[in-house]
Amino acid sequence: MPQIIGELGKRGELEKAFAVYSWMRGSGDKPVNQFHFNALITACDRRSRWMTALRLMGEMNATDVEPDTITYSALISACGRGKQVHLLPPSPFLFQFECGSNH
Repeated sequence: MPQIIGELGKRGELEKAFAVYSWMRGSGDKPVNQFHFNALITACDRRSRWMTALRLMGEMNATDVEPDTITYSALISACGRGKQVHLLPPSPFLFQFECGSNH
């Protein structure tokens, strides 16, 4: 399913991608995971939908799905396009990078 969501996002069909996501969440037998969220957040980045990308990050946290470097990269890009980088949540990946660059 992440491939379907990702392909719809690439084609600019964000509403259809969210329909697939909503169907999966509602069905119960198809749990959403990191790959689904990453595909959606990346699609939001491509369509300059930074607020939706931030909302999805909140949903990830609420469903105990761990973000990864792909998640944060897409979120940083989406918020950067919208000139909203100051709204980014703290990232353990950025913290590791910053600490590593001081050595």
